[in-house]
Amino acid sequence: SCKSCNGINQYQDALGQTVCKTCSTNSTPNSTHTGCDSKCQTASDCRENQYLKDSCICTDCTAGCMKCTDVSCIECKDDHYRVNTNTCEPDPCIKYNAIFVKAGKTKFCMKKYNAGDENTSDLIGISTGQQQKGGTNAAGGHGWVTFPDNELHCWQAGGTDACYPYDNTKPNNCATTADPTSCTTQDKLSSITPTDLGLTWDYNGCTRTVCNWWAANTICAVNLSKNGQKWHLPTPIQQDALRSQYKNNSEYRRNVRLQLCNWNIAGYGFPVASCHTGSNLCRGSYNGYCYPHELWGSSSSSNGHQVSVYDYNISWIEFDLSHARSVRCVMDIP
Repeated sequence: SCKSCNGINQYQDALGQTVCKTCSTNSTPNSTHTGCDSKCQTASDCRENQYLKDSCICTDCTAGCMKCTDVSCIECKDDHYRVNTNTCEPDPCIKYNAIFVKAGKTKFCMKKYNAGDENTSDLIGISTGQQQKGGTNAAGGHGWVTFPDNELHCWQAGGTDACYPYDNTKPNNCATTADPTSCTTQDKLSSITPTDLGLTWDYNGCTRTVCNWWAANTICAVNLSKNGQKWHLPTPIQQDALRSQYKNNSEYRRNVRLQLCNWNIAGYGFPVASCHTGSNLCRGSYNGYCYPHELWGSSSSSNGHQVSVYDYNISWIEFDLSHARSVRCVMDIP
């Protein structure tokens, strides 16, 4: 005899069974109760902000997340959120194309790229290019006159030491393109290891814009400080915070963070891009030096001629204002 198996979750798939079978979770008996049909959805059933939980049920991503898997958020829903440890959280910096930096109670936004590299409008009213006037002065070297104090000037980081021997009558005797043997070119960025979360670098170390301190200060305090935004060079406290969070803000997380570069000598062993650094590369700066691996700060020393700069491998150091260094403006976050 056959047992009737017409209960809510029962079925019978063969003659002579004395016990009804029960459909498993996420399935239901078919119309004749001779088997079970799946109640599971497929990925095509899910909306953009959902994932297929347990390979069965379309489930909403966490708050603020637009695309996700069962373990992590892939894309946040708008420019006020950022991905952090697989979830989305509010981020006041993304809309400025800046990176949120936090260490203890210190919080601020720092521009993701050097001033002038993302928007040439950063450099409005600021001279660029190489000094063409040969000679020396108190702060000059390698046969080129240093631009006068308080003059705003920026350079495209790069060039080679091809001005030897010096020939001040031929100002174009120096190369102005980066030497690929001493910096990380765009096509070599993928070789930087290890990667983090599958992320790579997208900011090469050969052509980063650098400026003297007067230009750096003007870029932040004037050129970028519009429409209610107040940018400035990083304070000593903010530089210390940046140094303490270096791995989270540059060495790791790659192109979603600051991508600060290091000295061009094999990066000192750090898995970061190498910048072309050295003398006679930024003609008209102090001794012609370019230092794209260091960031200008806002704090002047008592004599008014030196400011502290950020270098993640060294603590506090000071240099003449006419040196050429990277400019990363910051905005305070309450």
